[in-house]
Amino acid sequence: MEKYKEVQNIIGTFLKSSDFKRRGNIFLNKKCGNWVYVGFQKSVSSKKDRAKFTINIGICSSVLRKWLESNQVEFPTHLDDCHWRKRIGFFMPGNQDFWWEIDNDTISTVLARNVIAVLHEKVLPEVDKYITDDRLEAVWLTGGSQGLTQVERFIFLTTLLKVGGSRELPRIAAEFKAYSRGKPWQNTAFEHLAKLGDYE
Repeated sequence: MEKYKEVQNIIGTFLKSSDFKRRGNIFLNKKCGNWVYVGFQKSVSSKKDRAKFTINIGICSSVLRKWLESNQVEFPTHLDDCHWRKRIGFFMPGNQDFWWEIDNDTISTVLARNVIAVLHEKVLPEVDKYITDDRLEAVWLTGGSQGLTQVERFIFLTTLLKVGGSRELPRIAAEFKAYSRGKPWQNTAFEHLAKLGDYE
C-alpha cells in the first residue's frame, strides 16, 4: 500500500536524523558498541487498500552476538537477534500491543508524526538507558528480562558475567542449573554452561 510506504519514509527521515541507517524495513544505529534496532512489522491481515503495522524495538549486544551467534553478520537482521526487545505499544499509554491502521482516508503526515512523537519522547530515551552491556547485565541480575524468556536471560547474563570476569557467575550459574534441572531445556542450559568453561 502506497500510504504505508509514505508513513515509513517520513518516520525513516526522522530516524536517519538520529543517526539510524535503513536496511529494508529495519533501521539500525550503533551506539556504545551495541546496536539499536527499530523494525517495522506489517500485519498479515493487511490488504491492498488497508494496512496495519507496529514497530519492534531492540538492543543487540555486540559481545553477545560474537560469543553466541554462528553467523558472521555484524548487525542484527531480525528482532530475534536482539537481547532486549519491546513492542512500541508498551511505551504508550495502556502499556499493551498496538497496531496502527492505514486506509485511503489516512493522512500520512499526521499518522507519522504521532509515531515519531512516541519514538522521540519514549522509545529512544528508554533505549539509551539500557544500551550498554553493563546496564543490560544489571537488569538481568535483578531478574528483569524485557522481551526474553528466562532461559534467554540466564544464557545472556552468564555470558556477559563470564566475559567480564564477574564473581557473580558461580551464583547465577547455580541458579540456572537449578531452574533447568529436569526441564525440557536442561540440555541447552548445561551445554551452555559447559561452553563457558571453569567458573566455580
